Amino acid sequence: MLDKIVNKCLTCRPRTKINSVPAPKTIGQPLGRRGATALEFAILAFPFFLLLLFLFELGLDFYVQLALDYAVQEGARKLQTGAGNAAASSDIFKNDCLCPPVAAFLNCSQLTLNVYPVPNSSPTGGTGDFYTNALTGAGSLPINNGTVSTGAWNLTTGTANQLMFMQAIYTSVSVVGILLPQMSAISGSGRVHVTTSSIGFINEPFTAGSKVCGV
Repeated sequence: MLDKIVNKCLTCRPRTKINSVPAPKTIGQPLGRRGATALEFAILAFPFFLLLLFLFELGLDFYVQLALDYAVQEGARKLQTGAGNAAASSDIFKNDCLCPPVAAFLNCSQLTLNVYPVPNSSPTGGTGDFYTNALTGAGSLPINNGTVSTGAWNLTTGTANQLMFMQAIYTSVSVVGILLPQMSAISGSGRVHVTTSSIGFINEPFTAGSKVCGV
């Protein structure tokens, strides 16, 4: 009996427990979300970089505005005291009087000036107020239908004790304006950002000289 049991055990095969093979572990996202990150980045990248570009250009605009305001104040002071009264043209006054203090910050070739005496009476009669008189006619903003037009701008230095008004417009390339045309104006053949500055003043009782801002 014992021999039969031993022989049977020698011929039988042992039963082994088959364990299931575990699924491979994935690092990070499951297999079904492969490529989702790249797709989400592609969707968000353009508005994100556009926002960064807008913030950079906004900071540059503030910088240009401060420099332009300072240049206009310095130029107005030169006319007010008669130091720039002998300028024969807007370009001469701009190059000799207005641009030197800000030459390191602004490109003078992109700056246009309009200087003229303010009439003592308003177009509709009466004396009116300074800004009503100053901003009529030539003093209006030179942008028509999104296009910069300064062809009518000129330089009239005025005489002693005369009420004056000065306007300046500075155009710079706008990358955001190329992408979003409604945020820019057209100058020449390209899209530009427009920065303006203006100031009113009364000329002092100066004696006109022959030199332009000491030059």
